[in-house]
Amino acid sequence: MKEHSLVSIALLTYNHENYIGDCLSSLLDQDYSNMELILLDDASGDQTSKIIESYLEELQKKFISVIFIKNDQNKGNIPFNMNQMLKRAKGTYCKMLSGDDILQYDCISRLTACLEEHPECGIAYANGYLISTNYRKGAFTEHTKTFYSYKRSETDPQNMFRRLMFGNAILAPAVMIKRDLLKRYGYLDESIAYEDYEFWLRLSFHQVRFYYLNENLVYYRKSDSSASSLKSKAGIRNGIISDGKTLKKYYHYLSKEDRIKCKEAYYKRYLKACWEQQYRRGFWGILYRLKREKIPIPVKLLKKKSENEYEQILEKNAIVIGMLERWISNIQEGKRIADYFQRNHYQTIAIYGLGCVANRLCEELKNTEIQIQYIIDQNAHLLLSDQKVIHPDDNFEDVDVVVVTPAGIYETVKEQIEDKIACPIISVEEVLF
Repeated sequence: MKEHSLVSIALLTYNHENYIGDCLSSLLDQDYSNMELILLDDASGDQTSKIIESYLEELQKKFISVIFIKNDQNKGNIPFNMNQMLKRAKGTYCKMLSGDDILQYDCISRLTACLEEHPECGIAYANGYLISTNYRKGAFTEHTKTFYSYKRSETDPQNMFRRLMFGNAILAPAVMIKRDLLKRYGYLDESIAYEDYEFWLRLSFHQVRFYYLNENLVYYRKSDSSASSLKSKAGIRNGIISDGKTLKKYYHYLSKEDRIKCKEAYYKRYLKACWEQQYRRGFWGILYRLKREKIPIPVKLLKKKSENEYEQILEKNAIVIGMLERWISNIQEGKRIADYFQRNHYQTIAIYGLGCVANRLCEELKNTEIQIQYIIDQNAHLLLSDQKVIHPDDNFEDVDVVVVTPAGIYETVKEQIEDKIACPIISVEEVLF
Protein backbone atom coordinates (compact mmCIF):
# COMPACT_ATOMS: atom_id res chain seq x y z
CA MET A 1 0.00 0.00 0.00
CA LYS A 2 1.31 3.45 -0.84
CA GLU A 3 1.79 5.48 2.31
CA HIS A 4 0.23 8.76 1.20
CA SER A 5 -1.92 9.30 4.30
CA LEU A 6 -0.47 10.79 7.45
CA VAL A 7 -1.56 9.03 10.65
CA SER A 8 -1.64 10.97 13.93
CA ILE A 9 -1.13 8.93 17.10
CA ALA A 10 -2.35 10.53 20.36
CA LEU A 11 -0.68 8.76 23.31
CA LEU A 12 -1.87 9.58 26.85
CA THR A 13 0.21 8.51 29.86
CA TYR A 14 -0.17 8.63 33.62
CA ASN A 15 1.98 6.61 36.02
CA HIS A 16 2.86 4.11 33.31
CA GLU A 17 6.53 3.64 34.17
CA ASN A 18 6.15 -0.15 34.12
CA TYR A 19 4.52 -0.18 30.68
CA ILE A 20 5.47 2.87 28.62
CA GLY A 21 8.68 1.26 27.33
CA ASP A 22 6.72 -1.61 25.76
CA CYS A 23 4.19 0.84 24.31
CA LEU A 24 6.83 3.05 22.69
CA SER A 25 8.78 0.03 21.47
CA SER A 26 5.65 -1.26 19.71
CA LEU A 27 5.26 2.13 17.99
CA LEU A 28 8.87 2.00 16.81
CA ASP A 29 8.18 -1.50 15.41
CA GLN A 30 5.33 -0.31 13.16
CA ASP A 31 5.76 -1.17 9.47
CA TYR A 32 4.01 2.10 8.51
CA SER A 33 6.24 5.17 8.37
CA ASN A 34 4.07 8.21 7.55
CA MET A 35 3.09 8.98 11.17
CA GLU A 36 3.23 11.81 13.68
CA LEU A 37 3.26 11.20 17.42
CA ILE A 38 1.68 13.45 20.05
CA LEU A 39 2.32 12.45 23.66
CA LEU A 40 0.77 13.91 26.79
CA ASP A 41 1.82 12.97 30.31
CA ASP A 42 -0.78 13.96 32.91
CA ALA A 43 1.73 14.92 35.64
CA SER A 44 2.78 11.36 36.48
CA GLY A 45 4.22 10.86 39.95
CA ASP A 46 6.63 8.17 38.79
CA GLN A 47 9.36 7.89 36.12
CA THR A 48 7.00 7.83 33.10
CA SER A 49 8.08 11.24 31.78
CA LYS A 50 11.79 10.45 32.10
CA ILE A 51 11.37 7.15 30.27
CA ILE A 52 9.58 8.95 27.43
CA GLU A 53 12.40 11.48 27.22
CA SER A 54 14.91 8.64 26.91
CA TYR A 55 13.02 7.44 23.79
CA LEU A 56 12.61 10.85 22.14
CA GLU A 57 15.68 10.71 19.92
CA GLU A 58 14.69 7.31 18.55
CA LEU A 59 11.05 8.38 18.15
CA GLN A 60 12.06 11.49 16.20
CA LYS A 61 13.86 9.28 13.68
CA LYS A 62 10.77 7.10 13.22
CA PHE A 63 8.01 9.74 13.11
CA ILE A 64 7.51 12.73 10.83
CA SER A 65 7.11 14.83 13.97
CA VAL A 66 6.98 14.25 17.74
CA ILE A 67 5.21 16.57 20.20
CA PHE A 68 5.60 15.90 23.94
CA ILE A 69 3.22 17.74 26.30
CA LYS A 70 3.68 17.59 30.08
CA ASN A 71 0.90 18.80 32.35
CA ASP A 72 2.15 20.74 35.41
CA GLN A 73 -0.79 19.44 37.42
CA ASN A 74 -2.78 16.24 37.05
CA LYS A 75 -6.06 16.91 35.19
CA GLY A 76 -7.47 13.44 35.81
CA ASN A 77 -9.78 13.94 32.83
CA ILE A 78 -9.04 11.51 30.01
CA PRO A 79 -11.27 13.10 27.32
CA PHE A 80 -9.91 16.59 28.12
CA ASN A 81 -6.31 15.40 27.82
CA MET A 82 -7.03 13.42 24.68
CA ASN A 83 -8.73 16.42 23.07
CA GLN A 84 -5.62 18.53 23.68
CA MET A 85 -3.69 16.09 21.51
CA LEU A 86 -6.37 15.53 18.88
CA LYS A 87 -6.68 19.28 18.30
CA ARG A 88 -2.97 19.36 17.43
CA ALA A 89 -3.23 16.42 15.02
CA LYS A 90 -2.59 17.02 11.33
CA GLY A 91 -3.06 13.51 9.95
CA THR A 92 -5.79 12.20 7.68
CA TYR A 93 -6.39 9.51 10.30
CA CYS A 94 -6.13 9.55 14.10
CA LYS A 95 -5.44 6.82 16.64
CA MET A 96 -5.86 7.16 20.42
CA LEU A 97 -3.67 5.14 22.79
CA SER A 98 -2.88 4.78 26.46
CA GLY A 99 0.65 4.34 27.79
CA ASP A 100 -0.04 0.75 28.84
CA ASP A 101 -1.30 -0.41 25.41
CA ILE A 102 0.83 -2.41 22.98
CA LEU A 103 0.36 -2.57 19.19
CA GLN A 104 1.11 -5.39 16.79
CA TYR A 105 3.80 -4.38 14.29
CA ASP A 106 1.23 -4.04 11.47
CA CYS A 107 -1.60 -2.43 13.46
CA ILE A 108 -1.33 1.04 11.88
CA SER A 109 -0.83 -0.25 8.34
CA ARG A 110 -3.75 -2.72 8.56
CA LEU A 111 -6.25 -0.21 9.93
CA THR A 112 -5.10 2.48 7.50
CA ALA A 113 -5.52 0.03 4.62
CA CYS A 114 -9.12 -0.64 5.71
CA LEU A 115 -9.99 3.06 5.52
CA GLU A 116 -8.08 3.57 2.27
CA GLU A 117 -9.80 0.59 0.62
CA HIS A 118 -13.24 1.48 2.05
CA PRO A 119 -13.52 5.28 1.77
CA GLU A 120 -17.24 5.08 2.58
CA CYS A 121 -16.27 4.15 6.16
CA GLY A 122 -15.17 6.68 8.78
CA ILE A 123 -13.89 4.25 11.41
CA ALA A 124 -11.91 1.01 11.24
CA TYR A 125 -11.60 -1.19 14.32
CA ALA A 126 -10.23 -4.63 15.13
CA ASN A 127 -9.88 -7.15 17.95
CA GLY A 128 -7.25 -7.30 20.67
CA TYR A 129 -5.83 -9.40 23.45
CA LEU A 130 -6.84 -8.56 27.02
CA ILE A 131 -3.60 -8.72 29.02
CA SER A 132 -2.76 -8.64 32.72
CA THR A 133 -0.69 -6.03 34.55
CA ASN A 134 2.39 -8.27 34.49
CA TYR A 135 2.28 -8.94 30.73
CA ARG A 136 5.34 -7.86 28.76
CA LYS A 137 5.76 -7.25 25.03
CA GLY A 138 6.54 -10.42 23.12
CA ALA A 139 5.20 -12.81 25.77
CA PHE A 140 3.21 -15.91 24.83
CA THR A 141 -0.47 -15.04 24.23
CA GLU A 142 -2.19 -18.26 23.14
CA HIS A 143 -4.14 -18.52 26.38
CA THR A 144 -4.85 -14.79 26.70
CA LYS A 145 -8.51 -13.86 26.40
CA THR A 146 -9.41 -12.13 23.15
CA PHE A 147 -11.69 -9.10 23.14
CA TYR A 148 -13.86 -9.29 20.03
CA SER A 149 -17.42 -8.93 18.80
CA TYR A 150 -19.67 -10.65 16.29
CA LYS A 151 -20.01 -7.58 14.12
CA ARG A 152 -18.90 -7.76 10.52
CA SER A 153 -17.36 -5.31 8.09
CA GLU A 154 -19.27 -2.32 6.78
CA THR A 155 -22.04 -2.62 9.35
CA ASP A 156 -25.20 -0.72 8.55
CA PRO A 157 -25.04 2.52 10.63
CA GLN A 158 -28.57 2.23 11.97
CA ASN A 159 -27.97 -1.31 13.19
CA MET A 160 -24.62 -0.23 14.60
CA PHE A 161 -26.24 2.55 16.65
CA ARG A 162 -28.87 0.17 17.99
CA ARG A 163 -26.28 -2.47 18.86
CA LEU A 164 -24.04 0.01 20.66
CA MET A 165 -26.97 1.21 22.75
CA PHE A 166 -27.06 -2.27 24.29
CA GLY A 167 -23.37 -2.18 25.19
CA ASN A 168 -19.96 -1.07 23.98
CA ALA A 169 -18.18 -3.89 22.16
CA ILE A 170 -15.51 -1.74 20.50
CA LEU A 171 -11.98 -1.85 21.87
CA ALA A 172 -10.69 1.75 21.86
CA PRO A 173 -6.96 1.00 21.25
CA ALA A 174 -7.94 -1.05 18.18
CA VAL A 175 -9.72 1.90 16.50
CA MET A 176 -8.63 4.33 13.80
CA ILE A 177 -10.80 7.27 12.74
CA LYS A 178 -10.84 9.87 10.00
CA ARG A 179 -9.76 13.17 11.55
CA ASP A 180 -12.40 15.17 9.70
CA LEU A 181 -15.07 13.39 11.79
CA LEU A 182 -13.79 15.29 14.83
CA LYS A 183 -14.32 18.61 13.09
CA ARG A 184 -17.70 17.60 11.74
CA TYR A 185 -19.25 15.95 14.83
CA GLY A 186 -17.18 17.35 17.70
CA TYR A 187 -14.37 16.13 19.91
CA LEU A 188 -14.66 13.81 22.90
CA ASP A 189 -17.28 14.72 25.51
CA GLU A 190 -15.23 15.96 28.48
CA SER A 191 -18.12 15.51 30.92
CA ILE A 192 -18.14 11.71 30.48
CA ALA A 193 -15.35 9.54 31.89
CA TYR A 194 -15.81 6.69 29.37
CA GLU A 195 -15.39 9.05 26.47
CA ASP A 196 -14.96 6.50 23.70
CA TYR A 197 -18.39 4.87 24.15
CA GLU A 198 -20.24 8.17 23.78
CA PHE A 199 -18.11 9.04 20.75
CA TRP A 200 -18.90 5.74 18.95
CA LEU A 201 -22.60 6.27 19.65
CA ARG A 202 -22.46 9.84 18.38
CA LEU A 203 -20.81 8.82 15.12
CA SER A 204 -23.11 5.85 14.51
CA PHE A 205 -26.11 8.09 15.22
CA HIS A 206 -24.86 10.41 12.47
CA GLN A 207 -24.74 7.46 10.05
CA VAL A 208 -20.94 7.08 10.00
CA ARG A 209 -20.01 3.64 8.70
CA PHE A 210 -17.75 1.38 10.81
CA TYR A 211 -15.37 -1.14 9.24
CA TYR A 212 -14.63 -4.23 11.36
CA LEU A 213 -11.37 -6.14 10.81
CA ASN A 214 -11.61 -9.56 12.46
CA GLU A 215 -7.97 -9.74 13.56
CA ASN A 216 -6.06 -9.19 16.81
CA LEU A 217 -3.98 -6.03 16.40
CA VAL A 218 -3.53 -4.70 19.95
CA TYR A 219 -2.79 -5.78 23.51
CA TYR A 220 -5.13 -4.07 25.96
CA ARG A 221 -4.12 -3.98 29.61
CA LYS A 222 -6.97 -3.93 32.09
CA SER A 223 -6.27 -4.53 35.77
CA ASP A 224 -8.90 -5.22 38.43
CA SER A 225 -8.07 -1.84 40.00
CA SER A 226 -8.38 0.24 36.83
CA ALA A 227 -10.98 3.00 36.61
CA SER A 228 -13.02 1.04 34.04
CA SER A 229 -12.84 -2.37 35.74
CA LEU A 230 -16.01 -3.96 37.05
CA LYS A 231 -13.86 -5.80 39.60
CA SER A 232 -13.65 -2.71 41.82
CA LYS A 233 -16.26 -0.52 43.46
CA ALA A 234 -14.71 2.60 41.95
CA GLY A 235 -14.84 1.06 38.46
CA ILE A 236 -18.47 0.03 38.89
CA ARG A 237 -19.40 3.49 40.17
CA ASN A 238 -17.63 5.16 37.25
CA GLY A 239 -19.37 2.82 34.82
CA ILE A 240 -22.84 3.39 36.26
CA ILE A 241 -22.43 7.17 36.06
CA SER A 242 -20.62 7.33 32.72
CA ASP A 243 -22.79 4.84 30.85
CA GLY A 244 -25.90 6.36 32.42
CA LYS A 245 -24.98 9.82 31.09
CA THR A 246 -24.13 8.41 27.68
CA LEU A 247 -27.32 6.40 27.25
CA LYS A 248 -29.49 9.26 28.51
CA LYS A 249 -28.28 11.37 25.56
CA TYR A 250 -29.57 8.83 23.03
CA TYR A 251 -32.45 6.88 24.65
CA HIS A 252 -35.12 8.95 22.93
CA TYR A 253 -33.83 7.98 19.47
CA LEU A 254 -34.81 4.34 20.08
CA SER A 255 -38.23 2.78 19.74
CA LYS A 256 -40.21 2.38 22.97
CA GLU A 257 -39.53 -1.37 22.96
CA ASP A 258 -35.79 -0.90 22.44
CA ARG A 259 -35.61 1.75 25.17
CA ILE A 260 -36.93 -0.77 27.67
CA LYS A 261 -34.53 -3.48 26.47
CA CYS A 262 -31.62 -1.05 26.55
CA LYS A 263 -32.35 -0.02 30.14
CA GLU A 264 -32.70 -3.67 31.14
CA ALA A 265 -29.30 -4.51 29.63
CA TYR A 266 -27.68 -1.52 31.39
CA TYR A 267 -29.18 -2.25 34.81
CA LYS A 268 -28.54 -5.99 34.61
CA ARG A 269 -24.87 -5.48 33.78
CA TYR A 270 -24.22 -3.25 36.77
CA LEU A 271 -26.54 -5.05 39.16
CA LYS A 272 -24.57 -8.24 38.52
CA ALA A 273 -21.25 -6.40 39.01
CA CYS A 274 -22.47 -4.83 42.29
CA TRP A 275 -23.65 -8.23 43.54
CA GLU A 276 -20.39 -9.97 42.70
CA GLN A 277 -18.19 -7.24 44.25
CA GLN A 278 -20.50 -6.73 47.26
CA TYR A 279 -20.96 -3.08 46.39
CA ARG A 280 -24.07 -2.57 48.54
CA ARG A 281 -24.70 1.11 47.83
CA GLY A 282 -24.63 0.56 44.06
CA PHE A 283 -26.71 -2.62 44.40
CA TRP A 284 -29.54 -0.98 46.33
CA GLY A 285 -29.42 2.08 44.10
CA ILE A 286 -30.00 -0.04 40.99
CA LEU A 287 -32.75 -2.06 42.70
CA TYR A 288 -34.50 1.23 43.49
CA ARG A 289 -34.27 2.32 39.84
CA LEU A 290 -35.55 -1.04 38.62
CA LYS A 291 -38.56 -0.77 40.91
CA ARG A 292 -39.19 2.87 39.97
CA GLU A 293 -39.12 2.07 36.26
CA LYS A 294 -41.12 -1.16 36.72
CA ILE A 295 -38.39 -3.37 35.27
CA PRO A 296 -38.37 -6.98 36.58
CA ILE A 297 -35.47 -7.79 38.91
CA PRO A 298 -33.19 -10.41 37.22
CA VAL A 299 -33.05 -12.86 40.14
CA LYS A 300 -31.10 -15.47 38.14
CA LEU A 301 -28.14 -13.10 37.79
CA LEU A 302 -27.81 -12.92 41.57
CA LYS A 303 -27.56 -16.66 42.09
CA LYS A 304 -24.08 -17.89 43.00
CA LYS A 305 -22.82 -20.72 40.80
CA SER A 306 -22.63 -24.09 42.51
CA GLU A 307 -19.65 -26.46 42.15
CA ASN A 308 -21.79 -28.55 39.81
CA GLU A 309 -22.42 -25.53 37.56
CA TYR A 310 -18.70 -24.79 37.38
CA GLU A 311 -18.05 -28.42 36.45
CA GLN A 312 -20.62 -28.11 33.66
CA ILE A 313 -18.87 -24.98 32.34
CA LEU A 314 -15.52 -26.78 32.32
CA GLU A 315 -17.09 -29.75 30.57
CA LYS A 316 -18.59 -27.51 27.87
CA ASN A 317 -15.24 -25.79 27.36
CA ALA A 318 -13.56 -29.18 26.94
CA ILE A 319 -16.13 -30.16 24.30
CA VAL A 320 -15.53 -26.91 22.37
CA ILE A 321 -11.77 -27.43 22.47
CA GLY A 322 -12.24 -31.00 21.23
CA MET A 323 -14.40 -29.77 18.34
CA LEU A 324 -11.88 -27.12 17.30
CA GLU A 325 -9.03 -29.67 17.44
CA ARG A 326 -11.06 -31.99 15.20
CA TRP A 327 -11.75 -29.05 12.89
CA ILE A 328 -8.05 -28.37 12.53
CA SER A 329 -7.37 -32.06 11.83
CA ASN A 330 -10.02 -32.07 9.09
CA ILE A 331 -8.46 -29.02 7.46
CA GLN A 332 -5.02 -30.62 7.59
CA GLU A 333 -6.46 -33.73 5.92
CA GLY A 334 -8.02 -31.62 3.17
CA LYS A 335 -11.62 -32.21 4.30
CA ARG A 336 -14.13 -29.42 3.68
CA ILE A 337 -17.12 -28.77 5.93
CA ALA A 338 -19.13 -28.01 2.80
CA ASP A 339 -18.56 -31.59 1.58
CA TYR A 340 -20.63 -32.97 4.48
CA PHE A 341 -23.64 -30.86 3.54
CA GLN A 342 -23.31 -31.71 -0.15
CA ARG A 343 -23.14 -35.44 0.55
CA ASN A 344 -26.37 -35.19 2.50
CA HIS A 345 -28.02 -32.91 -0.07
CA TYR A 346 -28.27 -30.01 2.40
CA GLN A 347 -28.17 -26.87 0.27
CA THR A 348 -29.73 -24.36 2.69
CA ILE A 349 -29.02 -24.38 6.41
CA ALA A 350 -29.86 -22.53 9.63
CA ILE A 351 -27.39 -22.32 12.51
CA TYR A 352 -28.49 -22.38 16.14
CA GLY A 353 -26.29 -20.25 18.40
CA LEU A 354 -23.82 -17.54 17.41
CA GLY A 355 -20.67 -18.35 19.37
CA CYS A 356 -17.08 -19.07 18.33
CA VAL A 357 -17.99 -22.41 16.70
CA ALA A 358 -20.83 -20.86 14.71
CA ASN A 359 -18.60 -18.01 13.58
CA ARG A 360 -16.00 -20.51 12.40
CA LEU A 361 -18.73 -22.42 10.53
CA CYS A 362 -19.95 -19.22 8.84
CA GLU A 363 -16.42 -18.33 7.76
CA GLU A 364 -15.76 -21.78 6.31
CA LEU A 365 -19.02 -21.91 4.36
CA LYS A 366 -18.47 -18.46 2.89
CA ASN A 367 -18.02 -18.59 -0.90
CA THR A 368 -19.22 -22.21 -1.06
CA GLU A 369 -22.35 -23.72 -2.57
CA ILE A 370 -23.98 -23.99 0.88
CA GLN A 371 -26.33 -21.14 1.78
CA ILE A 372 -26.77 -20.03 5.40
CA GLN A 373 -30.32 -18.70 5.51
CA TYR A 374 -30.35 -17.41 9.10
CA ILE A 375 -28.95 -17.72 12.64
CA ILE A 376 -31.10 -18.62 15.65
CA ASP A 377 -29.96 -17.13 18.96
CA GLN A 378 -31.47 -16.20 22.34
CA ASN A 379 -29.73 -12.80 22.12
CA ALA A 380 -30.91 -12.03 18.59
CA HIS A 381 -31.79 -8.41 19.45
CA LEU A 382 -28.20 -7.76 20.60
CA LEU A 383 -26.27 -9.38 17.78
CA LEU A 384 -25.16 -8.14 14.39
CA SER A 385 -23.98 -10.47 11.66
CA ASP A 386 -23.72 -10.72 7.91
CA GLN A 387 -26.49 -13.30 8.33
CA LYS A 388 -30.09 -12.74 9.37
CA VAL A 389 -30.44 -13.42 13.13
CA ILE A 390 -33.76 -14.49 14.68
CA HIS A 391 -34.95 -15.44 18.18
CA PRO A 392 -35.99 -19.08 18.92
CA ASP A 393 -39.54 -17.81 19.48
CA ASP A 394 -39.73 -16.32 15.97
CA ASN A 395 -41.12 -18.17 12.97
CA PHE A 396 -38.57 -20.36 11.16
CA GLU A 397 -38.22 -20.25 7.40
CA ASP A 398 -37.86 -23.59 5.62
CA VAL A 399 -34.29 -24.88 5.27
CA ASP A 400 -32.74 -28.28 4.54
CA VAL A 401 -31.15 -28.66 7.99
CA VAL A 402 -30.59 -26.87 11.31
CA VAL A 403 -27.11 -27.16 12.86
CA VAL A 404 -26.89 -26.74 16.65
CA THR A 405 -23.46 -25.32 17.57
CA PRO A 406 -23.41 -24.71 21.39
CA ALA A 407 -21.81 -27.52 23.36
CA GLY A 408 -23.88 -29.83 25.53
CA ILE A 409 -27.38 -28.57 24.72
CA TYR A 410 -28.23 -30.39 21.49
CA GLU A 411 -31.01 -32.59 22.94
CA THR A 412 -32.59 -29.65 24.76
CA VAL A 413 -32.55 -27.44 21.66
CA LYS A 414 -33.88 -30.20 19.44
CA GLU A 415 -36.82 -30.74 21.77
CA GLN A 416 -37.56 -27.01 21.85
CA ILE A 417 -37.57 -26.37 18.10
CA GLU A 418 -38.45 -29.65 16.39
CA ASP A 419 -42.13 -28.70 16.27
CA LYS A 420 -41.28 -25.43 14.52
CA ILE A 421 -39.52 -26.84 11.49
CA ALA A 422 -39.86 -29.98 9.38
CA CYS A 423 -36.18 -30.57 8.52
CA PRO A 424 -33.45 -32.58 10.31
CA ILE A 425 -31.85 -30.97 13.36
CA ILE A 426 -28.23 -32.03 13.82
CA SER A 427 -25.34 -31.14 16.12
CA VAL A 428 -22.12 -29.63 14.83
CA GLU A 429 -20.29 -32.68 16.23
CA GLU A 430 -22.10 -34.80 13.64
CA VAL A 431 -20.71 -32.56 10.91
CA LEU A 432 -17.15 -32.67 12.27
CA PHE A 433 -16.93 -36.31 13.32
